[in-house]
Amino acid sequence: MVEARSPIAEGQQHESRREWFGTAPPWRLAMGCEAAPHLEASFQFGEGILQIASDHPAFIERLQQLFGDCAVAPAIFTKRPLVRCVLSCASDPSRIVLAFQVGKPEDALATMLNLLYPPPGTVPYVIKDGPLPGRRHISGGADPARPVVIAQDAELLIDPQLVPMDLLADYLVSATLAAQPHLLVVHGASLRIGSAGIILSGYSFAGKTTTALHVAARGHALLGDEFAVIHCATGELLPLPRAMSIRPGPRGGALVDALEPFTGEMDSTAAANWTARMRISALFPKSARRPARLRAAFFLGGFADRPSVTPCHPTLRDGEVFRYLASDMLNSSWGLAPERRVLRLLALKAMLARIECWELTLGAPDETAELIE
Repeated sequence: MVEARSPIAEGQQHESRREWFGTAPPWRLAMGCEAAPHLEASFQFGEGILQIASDHPAFIERLQQLFGDCAVAPAIFTKRPLVRCVLSCASDPSRIVLAFQVGKPEDALATMLNLLYPPPGTVPYVIKDGPLPGRRHISGGADPARPVVIAQDAELLIDPQLVPMDLLADYLVSATLAAQPHLLVVHGASLRIGSAGIILSGYSFAGKTTTALHVAARGHALLGDEFAVIHCATGELLPLPRAMSIRPGPRGGALVDALEPFTGEMDSTAAANWTARMRISALFPKSARRPARLRAAFFLGGFADRPSVTPCHPTLRDGEVFRYLASDMLNSSWGLAPERRVLRLLALKAMLARIECWELTLGAPDETAELIE
């Protein structure tokens, strides 16, 4: 039997949610507890390093699931861009604290706002000044009186019910990439075919992941499925492998062979509909992920019975191309100031002008991969 909750009790709980952010920092005690055990992990994103210590095992495990291929051994990194932070459970277990020790984003709260989307039909998220000096918060969504994130100095107090672990992981990746202004990060799969680096870009469900998997299954290196990291000075693509979401869809022979150890004794229909999130290194263990000189970009533009490519020369008037090259997370890595974004956009335009660009119409996956080769 479920015990009924009184309106008074619910009202008290509702009020307690509203009071905590207007009082003295309740997370200072949690952060000052030096005896608390911490898990530690380090990851390389681009040429920069994210070092994180935490007493939140579930978050560290999720980071390893998503970015385990980017994990590096703990070390003293003196010549690399560095972001070092501590993620702790606050004194109130419904909240967590993220404290930057090195490499705090230029505007940590605005960077977070750039990644947050309120549920449909609710109030947009906005940044507001808090009731105490030096404190700001993001509010909005279904309960505008309930702060989503609060910022003070180099610390963020986060409501984990409203900021899921995957979003928090992307936030830390974005912060690490933003510390490397010599890199240009765009939305797309990146691969190395021989010595040549290529980018595949397109809207969600345009076939980017399926195409990238089939190219990689033919013996080529998949550098990343979500992020293409370009070194502006050298023109090289750098690896940034995030675990891939395997979705139902057509699968050619080489990809079927690569997936066979994971799909086991499934029949062909079941195997085609099998879904999972997998590390790239698990799917293609023999593929050496090393930088490659960017040579070509393919912009996915629909489906047909046979694949085809058409040369294209993107300009800033081609808004559609640049919209799917830039996502909100990656825009955060470009910097939030409008002038910095304009400079990054111009750098991207100049980069595309120096390589071959193609509009790609997808056909059967194996035929499409062969055409890209």
